[in-house]
Amino acid sequence: SFNLSDLKDSKLKDAIPVGDLDFVKIFLERVYGNSEMPPIEIPLYLRTDEITKRDYQIVNSRYIPKTGRYFIKDASELKQFSFNGNISYIQDMIISGHDYVLSSIVDILSEYRVIVLNDNIQCIQYYDGSPIILPDSNFIQSVVNKYQIDNTRPKSYIADFGVNSNNETFLIELQPSVSFGTYGYYNENLRYIYKLGLEYYIDLIKQKDWW
Repeated sequence: SFNLSDLKDSKLKDAIPVGDLDFVKIFLERVYGNSEMPPIEIPLYLRTDEITKRDYQIVNSRYIPKTGRYFIKDASELKQFSFNGNISYIQDMIISGHDYVLSSIVDILSEYRVIVLNDNIQCIQYYDGSPIILPDSNFIQSVVNKYQIDNTRPKSYIADFGVNSNNETFLIELQPSVSFGTYGYYNENLRYIYKLGLEYYIDLIKQKDWW
């Protein structure tokens, strides 16, 4: 098995870590001294009813309701905590000071992963639900187009879309292309997709170090 210790430090900056999130974090910590990887979720520019098709907000922990049925997800750390159901059951899991996605629960009939490189859609890959319930490709393209207004967007990212019980396509979440499943997509561009997704976090680390 591969271990980062097998590489000399002088070679690590030229490497592209492809693996689970812990592996990528170890790489960032060793090479850049910081393993923070804040998620994007749904960017502010895309947080509209037309795109989310549900009640959706990102709130600080102190504004999370004590009861009710919601989808909730940690929006301060990548791929950490999510829950779908009665929020009263998980109050002791809420971390003070963290931000959380808080949205209404949606009946999702099918889900698709979209990989975007330099604002161009590379693929739309099925990954869950019914494979014969297809998303609206025009809607997906319109979301990718609208995201271009955000100058902080990653040069490469993944966007997950779902089809709800009203047969509407909607954006589930969007993240830099780091430590993600390709669901069958393979292309020579994949190395650049991983590289540019990683560079999004490297740039964040450098900005933080500068301040």
